[in-house]
Amino acid sequence: MISAPITVREDEYEDLIGFLEESFGHPKGFYQQFLPVRWARERMDFENSFIIRNCRIASHVRVYPMQLVSYGREITIGGIGSVATHPDFRGQGHMRTLMTHTSDVMRSRGYPFAVLWGNRQRYLHFGYEKCGCESAYHITPRSVGSKDAGINIIKYNGEQDLLDAVASIHGAEIQSIARTREDHKDKLKRPGTETFISFSGNSAAYITLFNRRGGWCTAEVGGDVSSVPALLSHAISECGLDGINVCRPFEESTLTAALYEVADSWHWQPFTSLKVLNLERTLEFFCDQLCAKREKLGIPADGAVTFKIRETGECATVELSGSKAHITGEPCGKVVELSEPEMARRLFGTPGSLEFYVPMPDHI
Repeated sequence: MISAPITVREDEYEDLIGFLEESFGHPKGFYQQFLPVRWARERMDFENSFIIRNCRIASHVRVYPMQLVSYGREITIGGIGSVATHPDFRGQGHMRTLMTHTSDVMRSRGYPFAVLWGNRQRYLHFGYEKCGCESAYHITPRSVGSKDAGINIIKYNGEQDLLDAVASIHGAEIQSIARTREDHKDKLKRPGTETFISFSGNSAAYITLFNRRGGWCTAEVGGDVSSVPALLSHAISECGLDGINVCRPFEESTLTAALYEVADSWHWQPFTSLKVLNLERTLEFFCDQLCAKREKLGIPADGAVTFKIRETGECATVELSGSKAHITGEPCGKVVELSEPEMARRLFGTPGSLEFYVPMPDHI
């Protein structure tokens, strides 16, 4: 008998892991080995794993609550992942049922919006649109040169002080998803991951390499900008790489300027797929950035515009007076009515229009 959406029981952990491995074609033990932050038994969040059961697990969607830090403000947003339906049960509407259910759950919790990664056309049907933007810098041995002479660079091998240094640097990011110390520890010990930390006086920087494909790696970097070129040069040489890809938010900063200087090439790309769940809370959280972008949004220096989501009928009004913004849930003035994907594009921009109204965080 087909069940309504329910949460996974603790005694179903092995069944769920086996279901996901079979659905995605991963080898046994993949989730515990490569994704321990989310899927190790002791880190498993059963209350946020939703399934439909038909004698066994037929379909699954997981909600990942995440703490977004942006320009000194923090808020909990939703993340969607591990969306899967077993081959025996596909074509029966289970995915739609679970995606609708998880949207309702996240709205009830007050999450302003949710993000996910996946096929654009697949998730447009559920109100998610590709948006946000990041710059991808491609660094090669020739473009960065030899810059690590005289820099104290240490490879991380589980040392407490080096872990603390990485956590401290990441915690100082202007935009990020907050990580606990255990999150950092699990990420840095993931198979195939290598981290190097540099120290210069009272400053530090780090580079973490992951997702190696052939001679190329993806990297997360942060910290003292003057040391980043040396770290890139050292990592390429030490690991025998053909190059490193580093992604950062599409915005001006001393770090992006440093990456630009040593990049062989670069491009811009959408960062995530986003769905607005609570329009008023979304606008309120980014109200300072809305003030800075008001000309692109078509809002006069003093005036109001109401945004309305067609599918839900939800309205939120941005009232501007000088350099201040006030967000209300009542319609007032000009009304801009858009579908859920259109609202995500309007507020968060798309690579096609290069109108990035709200920069997206770096580490989701």
